[in-house]
Amino acid sequence: MVGLRESHVLTTRPELRVESRQSRAFCAMILALSGALGVCCACGDTPRQVLANARSAAVAGEFDEYSEWFTERSRALMLGLREAAADSRGRFVFLSDRDLLRLLPEGEVHDEERRGALAILRVGRTERTAEEVILLRELDGWRIDIFDSPRFWRPLVVIEQQP
Repeated sequence: MVGLRESHVLTTRPELRVESRQSRAFCAMILALSGALGVCCACGDTPRQVLANARSAAVAGEFDEYSEWFTERSRALMLGLREAAADSRGRFVFLSDRDLLRLLPEGEVHDEERRGALAILRVGRTERTAEEVILLRELDGWRIDIFDSPRFWRPLVVIEQQP
């Protein structure tokens, strides 16, 4: 009980309360700065690095890690398609993890264009066969967006054949 009383006496001394408030303020400032630094580091990936990171996750077959490199709306669609594929028990071939992991074109980045929060990479084995990969800047950095990707929509498009 003596230790508790001594502790209580120490915290009631005005000079210690000031130090305690300063310590709390200092700790809060350090936490805020470290959080801001963490956000800056996450945002530091360039569009090319994001593409490389997504490709690495795809090659490793890590769907969850792979989907983290896509925009929120793309990730939601991919996860929904993945769930639909599981529910269909294999009837929807396009919706498999394997197909979703192949959304990004292979090859090198031939061109990069940035317009504010939009980045367009031209990616392919040759410049002539390069496809566009669209990236949008979100709060956590550059992310790939599949909504403007012909590669994503191509298997879903039904082409009418003339008789």
